[in-house]
Amino acid sequence: MLKKSNPNIMQKVMPIRKANTNCRSSLLLFIVFSFLILGYCKSQSITWQREFPEYYGVIYKVQQTYDGGYIAIGTIRVSGNDKIRMMKFNFLGDTLWSKIIGVGSTAGYWVEETSDRGLIIGGSTNLGGGGSKIYLLKTDSLGNTQWQKTFSNTYSVQCHCVKQTADNGYILSCENAMFIKTDESGNLLWSKIYGGFPDLIVNRELQILQDGYITTGRKGNAAASDVYVMRLDLNGDTLWTKRFGGSNSDGCLSIAVVPPPHNGFILGGSSKSFSSNGNANSYVVKIDSNGNLEWQKVYSSNGGYDVCESVIYKPSMGYILAGTSDSLNNSNINKGKIRKIDFSGNVIFETSFLPGGDETVFENVNLTMDGGLILGGYGGNGYPDFYIVKTDSLGYANPIGVTGNQNIIPEEYVLHQNYTNPFNPVTNIKFDVPKQSIIKIA
Repeated sequence: MLKKSNPNIMQKVMPIRKANTNCRSSLLLFIVFSFLILGYCKSQSITWQREFPEYYGVIYKVQQTYDGGYIAIGTIRVSGNDKIRMMKFNFLGDTLWSKIIGVGSTAGYWVEETSDRGLIIGGSTNLGGGGSKIYLLKTDSLGNTQWQKTFSNTYSVQCHCVKQTADNGYILSCENAMFIKTDESGNLLWSKIYGGFPDLIVNRELQILQDGYITTGRKGNAAASDVYVMRLDLNGDTLWTKRFGGSNSDGCLSIAVVPPPHNGFILGGSSKSFSSNGNANSYVVKIDSNGNLEWQKVYSSNGGYDVCESVIYKPSMGYILAGTSDSLNNSNINKGKIRKIDFSGNVIFETSFLPGGDETVFENVNLTMDGGLILGGYGGNGYPDFYIVKTDSLGYANPIGVTGNQNIIPEEYVLHQNYTNPFNPVTNIKFDVPKQSIIKIA
């Protein structure tokens, strides 16, 4: 629980310069890592919102990068065709660079930072001719293309999620339960497909486990479908599958691994089966490590339309849900929604965002190094715009165009990861203190 700020306390973000390598090691340690701060310190959390007006733009994935900034991937419409738009921001939300990628119609749904500090992107493309294909793109840290690959199948033309594996290759979760494993250069090692007519499997997010993978989505049709969970081994073969839901339309859009002591997986999506008035409600399912149901709950604001697009685990706290909610009940004014729930599914807090006039959706949420949240999606009035928000731990963010600090004091001492890291010649160290005190970091 965070307390209101004391105006006499301020936070310090201290720049540290790398010492001359000719110095003795003891002096180096003293110069680089030891300093004394006298006076009063107040905790601050950097928050901001950014909206980029353009005809049809959606951020599908955003995450913090190794240097403390943020990378976002999405799709915009240019001259009647979809293109990938990738943007890099610094920790204050300032745009460092922006790339438009694609020939013909191309979409980007997922981005991950790779071990070489580059980026891997998953989506779809027709490369200027023929039908759409699964698209895998590797870039350097500045978004410059290093290589690109396409894959095709009768039932699968989109990559919804891609992650780097322990062997530096990649695992792709694609439309209609197609899974692709490549080497580090994107060359195909194997592919498996489990979806097809008439009972389509539409899978979304995938998580890498020590001995395989787990993914989730929807199985069925628009009128009657269930949440579907697939547990695969390292070769893509099925270990077990599970279905959850009722007699109406249910589905899952996101899955997160839950470590000990709560163990298992948390699933987020939507359900009409368990809503009180037939509207889709946010649907969260907790399962154990073998896929057995532990609990399931639905959430809505005033009984209106409500969908969880993304769910993450927050250590020692519970789970964060992000999506959209029609809090005025069928008013056609959907707000971006953030909910924090405890480990039993009880709501701790919730907040909403509406930067435009009629609709806002958070497609993705991730934790940040300072304990806050980074969210991407779209907002706008009449058509969607790229929309990205950096909040504090309570889901608060300053208005669009304002980068500021919400003065809050935590109840414990926290030393955050320095940024940048590695550094040359300067780094910054951020820390929080709960009271007036003399602080020494050594």
